[in-house]
Amino acid sequence: MIRKLFALLLLIAGLVLAGLGFRTISDALASSSWPMVQGTIVESRVDEVRRSKPPKQQVKQSKFRPVVDYEYSVNTESYTSSRVQFGETLLNSKQAAETAISSYPAGQVVNVYYKPSAPKSAVLQPGMNFQSIFYPAIGVILILIGLPLLFKRRR
Repeated sequence: MIRKLFALLLLIAGLVLAGLGFRTISDALASSSWPMVQGTIVESRVDEVRRSKPPKQQVKQSKFRPVVDYEYSVNTESYTSSRVQFGETLLNSKQAAETAISSYPAGQVVNVYYKPSAPKSAVLQPGMNFQSIFYPAIGVILILIGLPLLFKRRR
């Protein structure tokens, strides 16, 4: 009974991650042909993300997220976004995150690629990258682990 419940939880988590991830992959692939407009960088910064190492240890592990806020207009409608590329970017050092945002200083004019059917969805670097396949890959792995557990017969 517990094994089946665990298997169901793995399957649900896997389906959610894979579903959301494949939607991201779809947008990432399509973004290379999205229309482009000029936008302006509003702010660039590095956010520190602290996570405790399991299991609930006192040691905190810091990761650093480069954040680039920009504004742009499509058909006289103004939008703001902070998506530089598809997939989440967490870096191990503050210096690496600062390097990632160094080409996006406040006030700089940039090319913004927006989704024609939903212009609020935009990106500065269109296309696929490693981060955009990470979550769907984890989702598929969870599904592949959960399915055999769900249907495995007890001896």
